Amino acid sequence: MLLYVEPFLSAHRRFSLSFRFGAGLAYMDNIYDPDTNPENLFYSTAISFPLEINLMGNYRLSERWMLRAGGTYKHISNGGLRQPNKGINFPSATLGLNYALRPAAFPERQMSASMQEQQVRNFLVAVFGTGKDRHDEPSRKLPLLGITAYVSQPVGRISALTGGAEWIADYTLRKHLQDEEDGRDFQRGALLVGHELRIGRFRFNQQLGVYVYSPYKARDPVYQRWGLEYHTGGRMFYGINLKAHRHVADFLDARVGFRF
Repeated sequence: MLLYVEPFLSAHRRFSLSFRFGAGLAYMDNIYDPDTNPENLFYSTAISFPLEINLMGNYRLSERWMLRAGGTYKHISNGGLRQPNKGINFPSATLGLNYALRPAAFPERQMSASMQEQQVRNFLVAVFGTGKDRHDEPSRKLPLLGITAYVSQPVGRISALTGGAEWIADYTLRKHLQDEEDGRDFQRGALLVGHELRIGRFRFNQQLGVYVYSPYKARDPVYQRWGLEYHTGGRMFYGINLKAHRHVADFLDARVGFRF
């Protein structure tokens, strides 16, 4: 099951672009088992989380028919809730026709108060956390806590560029370092840059992180973040966010924040 949003740019014109961002739930059979299925390192829980992003070019043939072509990148993993969790990643190409049961109308509209609010620069601070499997005992979890602060600068009607930083304390890493009698710090800090799609009270963000403080080196010096947030009418917002090193998910966190 996958829920998605797909905003169109210049939908009233003959040619338009659209971006689809989706997330959901997936049931996986034949999961990893150390005795009966040790070779499946891609997923180890029956419930996983599919994510997808695509870019489509759309050419309107008539009021009802539209030719579409583009590409999609899909990812399925359990968000690092249990190991092993390399995840499943695959690109795909799309070519097809859309038929509209009712022709779309594009009346001239005045910018509403909520749309005007989307054009405002925001400063955001959030705390986040989750539980991660221990390295020595995958059936037991330890907390992971973090804080992030960033700025979101609109660059279009529904798009914004983001930049900021985050600090993470991973207590599974601390336990691992204690077991190895390694005195290095288990915390990590990083700088983030990315893009944010604003659709009403929802925001879908994609960020690239670069470690600037990581005494115990991570899998890669850079990583990706994919997040979905709900912003209330006040200053609070809530969300979920997936952190991954290339095709391998690190963890899925829940967060709560304040918008200035």
